[in-house]
Amino acid sequence: MSPRPPGRDDGWVESPAYSAAMRYFITGATGFLGGVLTRQLAEEGHSLIALARDPEKAGDLVEFGIDVRWGDVGDKESMRQAVVDAHLQCPVSRPERPGNAAPDIDGRGS
Repeated sequence: MSPRPPGRDDGWVESPAYSAAMRYFITGATGFLGGVLTRQLAEEGHSLIALARDPEKAGDLVEFGIDVRWGDVGDKESMRQAVVDAHLQCPVSRPERPGNAAPDIDGRGS
């Protein structure tokens, strides 16, 4: 278990489930913010699933040992297939296509 955070003296104990490595599902892992998050989680020893549309942009993720699954946030079936085996979802994607409002894409994808 992790040590108690500074200033906590209320009997707080970290759950063993959260101290173990988690398997995260990340959308937007090929982007700037998602890429930073993905690498940080990988360096901390977490297992990762990254959703990607473009194999060229995801090449470094594959080389980093991340489980890249091909799909699109706007495609429900590719999302259903990609999220299998994940404990937590981290939606960090933003659509780059004209006419797709970000809240709509994020809402349907999540």
